[in-house]
Formats: sequence, structure tokens, C-alpha cells
Amino acid sequence: MEDARKTNAKAMANAIDKAWQEFLSKKSKPKNEEEKSKLFKKFIEGYNPQLSALFSVIEVNAMLSQINLLVTGKKYEEALKELDKISKLKLEDNTKVMVQSMKISCTIALGDLKKALKMTNDLKKSSEQLAHFHMAQIEAKQGNLEKALENINKCLKIKETFDSLYLKSEILKVMNNKEWEEVREKAKQLEHETVERIEQGAKEHGLKVKKKGEFLEVD
Repeated sequence: MEDARKTNAKAMANAIDKAWQEFLSKKSKPKNEEEKSKLFKKFIEGYNPQLSALFSVIEVNAMLSQINLLVTGKKYEEALKELDKISKLKLEDNTKVMVQSMKISCTIALGDLKKALKMTNDLKKSSEQLAHFHMAQIEAKQGNLEKALENINKCLKIKETFDSLYLKSEILKVMNNKEWEEVREKAKQLEHETVERIEQGAKEHGLKVKKKGEFLEVD
């Protein structure tokens, strides 16, 4: 089964490459990589609309990965500029919500809590869970730890994620609540299980996952 998937994927890649080379032979040679990239997008759109949609998703995911690196490096203003660029693209609804959530986190990190609060209220229409998460961030920044804990518990009641569990552990730690260690361990366990699921899914498609810093890459 796995060999068949690899064979089909290779055959598809070869067919696309052959069609791409034929497409290029009928065009003027691109002057640089940017021109070549634009030509490739035009080629994919004509070759297969479904494939074009797939490449769009891959492109957005690659951009989000780069933004995650900016956030990790605390380059929040730069990250917001890149997120604004992504917002102008045609995105799926869940990606739109993710981008908005990332914008709010960056805005909170920059200390503009008034703007972050307005953005969080707007987010409630799309994701009550993430709205509670960001309200917990905002309340914690203002030193309102009880309200922060209340919001993160509402968030966790809807869905448990590594980020929400980690934030709860941080709030509890500042409150000198010994339960923070138990919650932190639960967050780590959830992260481990998530990585295992990604690795298994990649393996089923003949791919490998490797750790790169805080992120995962698929080969």
C-alpha cells in the first residue's frame, strides 16, 4: 500500500514536471526566480484547478511557518506586516480565524491591549474558544489573574490545546498555585500526542517528519 502511494506520487510528479517543461518551452525564458514563480502559478492554474488550490494552501502554510519563526524571535511588528499580506489572499475560513488569532497575540505582545480587546470581540463571531483564550491573555497582562483563569477555563471547556493548557499553567504559576505543574505536564503530554499523530499521518503517505527548532518539517 505504501509502495503504491509512493509510485503514484512519483508518477504524478513526473507528469507535472513533463507538462511544466513543455509549458516553459513555449514561453520566453524567465529573467529571474520571481518571474519563474509567477509562470509556474499560471501553469498550475491551467494544468489542474484542484492542484492550483493545493499549491495555494502549501504557499499559505509556508508563509505561516515563517511568521511563526518571527513570533518566536519576538519580531511582532514584522510578523503583523506578514499577517496583513496573508489576510489579502483567498483563505479558507479556518485559516482566516488562525490568522486573526495570530494578529491578536502579536498585538497583545506589543502592549496594545485596547486594540487587542476590540479584535478579540470581533473574533467571538468566528471562534468563542479563541476569544476566551485571548481574553485570558489580556486579563493576565493587566494583572487580573482571577479573570484570566476564568477565561482560560472557559476556553479549555470548549477544546483543550497545548497553547491553552500552557497559558493556564503560567497563570497558576504566577498565582502560586501548585496545580500549575500538573497542568504543564498535561500540556506536554498533549503536545507529544499531537506530534505522534502527525508522524503517523506522514508515514501513511510515505513521508517523514523531522524536528526543526520548535517546529515540525515534513520531507
